[in-house]
Formats: sequence, structure tokens, C-alpha cells
Amino acid sequence: LDRLEKGLLKRALKPTSWFVDLGGGDGRLHEVYKDVSQHKVIVDYSLDMLLAAQKKITDPRNQNTYFIAADITNLPFQSNVFDGGLMLRVIHHIQEPSSALEEANRILKPGSSLFFEYQNKKNINSILKAVMGFTSFKNILDQSPLEVKHLFWNYSPGYIEGLVRQYFYIDQVYGGGIFWNRKIITTRVKKLEDLDLMLAPLLGKIKLTHQLFMELRVKKEVKEDKTFGKTPGNNILSILQCNRCKIGSLEYFKGSLKCEQCGRMFLLSNNIIDFR
Repeated sequence: LDRLEKGLLKRALKPTSWFVDLGGGDGRLHEVYKDVSQHKVIVDYSLDMLLAAQKKITDPRNQNTYFIAADITNLPFQSNVFDGGLMLRVIHHIQEPSSALEEANRILKPGSSLFFEYQNKKNINSILKAVMGFTSFKNILDQSPLEVKHLFWNYSPGYIEGLVRQYFYIDQVYGGGIFWNRKIITTRVKKLEDLDLMLAPLLGKIKLTHQLFMELRVKKEVKEDKTFGKTPGNNILSILQCNRCKIGSLEYFKGSLKCEQCGRMFLLSNNIIDFR
């Protein structure tokens, strides 16, 4: 599905100053947004994945790419600093996605965009299995998340859209994964990948594919506080914030970062800042 995801992401991207890849892993999508965004931040909980991203992204300093190890439900950024972001192949690792969506809303500027994806438990394969008696219709019709394997959840469209609408406007939905077993099919018929991309808007209306993608726009009231209207600087420190006390700015201190408010230290190693 890499080609489909990259194709849809290219359609959705707009020029940004600060762009955040939430759950960016090994940076596989960096090549898509690197030239659209001035400053890029890849966030992942796994240090190993971030190290792999560094190896994949050559000369990251010249490309203004930063690497942050953190939990996406407790992000180390000030509010209203990013004007674009994505969250792909991430939310299915979270049983209660609301906290991740709320954090994404907090760090994104009002009206900015988030490209988002989730695994649909009401997909055509699951329905066919239920019809043939291999699984229960209850798993499909129930609105609660379904753990299909350890720490891997699928969701119903109604459940996700209900959560999303608390924090975002839904501008567009795309369906993906109709040609799911690509090792068998698309090694011989590559044009099916193009067909997948062409059909994505229609499949997004039907909502029977395994993956559903959303172009989201931040829903947020403009409040009278110091974060609104503030232009982030060109340095990563200008957007960071202690994720323990939630108010402290950070400064370099003996090879690490130190919160000026609560004194907590955050390790800086291999150009990765660890906020876990």
C-alpha cells in the first residue's frame, strides 16, 4: 500500500512551515513531504525506528528534519505550532484513539490539515467471512474497537468519525486496500495500483475497504492566549515544551535538554531527543 499512501498524501499536501509526522517510524514517507515543508519533525516511540529513519534520510540537518522519541498521546510541543501533519499506520496501535486526536489538535494551528488513516473493521473481507460463518457479525456491527491481534485494533467508520469530529472537520475520505494482496496481483499487473488510486475517492464514500484515509482540518476556537498568532522560529527549541509540567520551555544543558520550569532532563543522543 505504500504507493497508494504516497499518492494520496501528495494530493493532500500543502506548503507548510512546520510539518509533523506522528508515528513516522523509519521515515518511509519523508520523501513525499520533504520538499513541501520547510521544517519536518518525525515523532515515534521507538528509538530503533528513528535511528533507521536517520540512516534513510541523508544529511538530515540540511533538510531541517528533526527526530523526537515520544508518546503521541503526550507530545512535547507547544500548542498551535504546526501547520500540517500526518498520522498513518499509527492509530490501530491505540485502543482509545481520542487522546491522540486531541493532542494532534492541540499542536496544530487552527484550520491546518492532518492526513489520517485507520483500519476499517467493516471491510468487505470481514463481511464475507461473517456471511460464510467464519466470524461473528457482532464483531462487525459493534461500534467498539476490535483487537484483531495483540495491540492491533480495527475500528468502525462511525466510531472513528464520531471521535474525529470532536477535533477536526472531515474534508475528504478515501478508501484503500481493494487490491490487498499485492505480492500476488500487482507484481504482474502494476496498473492495478493506479486503479486503486483512481478509485480511492469513490471507495471512501462506500467505506468497505480495509484502510480508510481522511483529509482533516483542525476544528478549534481562537482563544486569547500567547500561542495564537505566534510564529514559530527556525529552531526546534522554538516549538518544544516539557511534556511533564506542560508549561516549561527547554534549553540545552550538558548534552541534554532541561526544562526551565520543572528541571526535568531529556536525553539528546544521535540527534534524537527522548521525551518518553
